[in-house]
Amino acid sequence: MLPRANRLCQRKDFSKVYSRGRQIRSPLVALYVLARSGVEPRFGISVNKKVGGAVQRNKVKRRLREVCRRVLRSSAPPGDYVLVAQKGVLDADFEGLSVTVGELMSRATKEVTSCVSHRARGRKDRANP
Repeated sequence: MLPRANRLCQRKDFSKVYSRGRQIRSPLVALYVLARSGVEPRFGISVNKKVGGAVQRNKVKRRLREVCRRVLRSSAPPGDYVLVAQKGVLDADFEGLSVTVGELMSRATKEVTSCVSHRARGRKDRANP
């Protein structure tokens, strides 16, 4: 299980990531990313009823939580990440899912670091006119 500091739990946090964040899609998972200047990355998981029944959805959530835990160990940059499972995720094995999420995270890392550095540069420019 992910530590509490690394979880998105409240609806308002999910809504903020959906509305202000960037979306990166694959056939298995959609990743929403919102850059934030914090200490820890936070992850949220969403599995729609279109994926399957309760048993299938819980299986997908367990798999995605484990993938997030592994990504967290590989030092993800600070930001909010929401993984949304797509219909094809049930047919994928765990390794395929891990590779897919890893690729999405590497693309997201580039975007998050560029957004954070852009914000810092903008603050610096405003402080010294």
